[in-house]
Amino acid sequence: MKPMSDQELYNAVHVGLKNWSKKKSEPGLLADFKLYQTLRRNGTKSAQQCRNELLACGLDELQRENPKYALLLTRRFIDKEPVYKIANGLGWAESTLYRKQSEAITHLARILRRLDATSSIEQKRTLLQRLEEPTYTKLIGIEPHLSKLTVELLRDGPPWIIGVEGMGGVGKTSLADALARHFIEAEEMTGIGWVTARTKRLTLTGRVEELIDPLISTDSLLKSLADQILNSSTNNDSTHPRPLDELLINLEETLKAAPYIIFIDNLETIAEVDSLLPRLRTLINPTKFVLTTRKVLHDEADIFHYGIPELSYADSLALIRQEGISRNLPNINRATDEELKPIWQTVGGNPLALRLVVGQTHIHALNQVLAGFTNAQGNKSENLYTYIYRRVWDNLDEQSRLVLLAMPLVAPSGGDLNAIHKILQMDEGQISSALENLVALNLVDSRGGLNQKTFTIHNLTRSFLQKQVAKWQ
Repeated sequence: MKPMSDQELYNAVHVGLKNWSKKKSEPGLLADFKLYQTLRRNGTKSAQQCRNELLACGLDELQRENPKYALLLTRRFIDKEPVYKIANGLGWAESTLYRKQSEAITHLARILRRLDATSSIEQKRTLLQRLEEPTYTKLIGIEPHLSKLTVELLRDGPPWIIGVEGMGGVGKTSLADALARHFIEAEEMTGIGWVTARTKRLTLTGRVEELIDPLISTDSLLKSLADQILNSSTNNDSTHPRPLDELLINLEETLKAAPYIIFIDNLETIAEVDSLLPRLRTLINPTKFVLTTRKVLHDEADIFHYGIPELSYADSLALIRQEGISRNLPNINRATDEELKPIWQTVGGNPLALRLVVGQTHIHALNQVLAGFTNAQGNKSENLYTYIYRRVWDNLDEQSRLVLLAMPLVAPSGGDLNAIHKILQMDEGQISSALENLVALNLVDSRGGLNQKTFTIHNLTRSFLQKQVAKWQ
């Protein structure tokens, strides 16, 4: 949005003051002020009331800086006193009063611009506090995803719900975080909400941390969201909490009155996803939702599916070298691409796995680190595989397990249904059904065009299936 010129702002303030008492008068360019938009989002005040409150905030500050100017504008536009009476009361000629009036409006306009800049900074600070601390310094290969998702989120109309989908560690949360920060900085949406259902996280030292009181139920997640958006927690003590139904009514009113973007992270850990989605649909339009999930919700017709692939070989090397610089690892920094290639061959383009491997070279030789991942030796490799694969493996049916275990025998470039059938000698219908399940869980990739599909797995999944999975069977 192009900033208002000084003249445009002067005119907007002047017109606003002249229309102070006019019912149903429009705010004009004053509607672009963050202060006005904050007041308007309340939903209980008219455009005229919000505009007047904005001007009143400026007049209060003007009273502190130049009481005579504030008195002039109040008597002239709010009290509607005749010009001659104001001029006599202030000891000015009428011609002088008009000049002073112009100076006072100019001063008021500058105050409003300053107050709005302060309000904008405070609003950004408030929204940023809703996000978690980023786990990255610079994201590699993210620009195409940011560009595409930004277009969809700014589009008038559907999609209202976007699923950011991919295997564990591939960067779904980081992408969502980068999106949220982009919109906060650009001030293109009314507000941002962020809630996460994550139950654990894997640190870059390979340690799994269990999170306290995770939001894994529909009710707890929606209540957290309502408290965040409505700021209800500030006037809602623990002995007399507001009923969830009441909160949701207020939340729906707020999210339907202005466009927000709400991020729900780690959707797959919510116990009742089937009950959450219908409730989210009551909150959409103009608000949009971004859901990060390891499981593709193919059964939901209104979800815009956006899969996050692993990093390319070139981007993987770029991330490895970035980690080498940021962690001051000279051996990584001096290494050639060929010397670093085995990292990608072992764990693929999974950013979490790449960073974990690089971090271990502080102490261990690279070939020992990679052998640990290939042979499933050591706590760090065990923790990584557990964090990414354990839950989904435990919930796989026997048919899907057999197909997944056969995937390392498929060419790395991929194989079609017939190729997998030759390996397994299973009924093609059973293989097809298992593949649908594995693709939905982001354990197998489906690639190709309209009339030809091939199936393959990530390098990290291949390493996992070589040794680690045998310990769980």
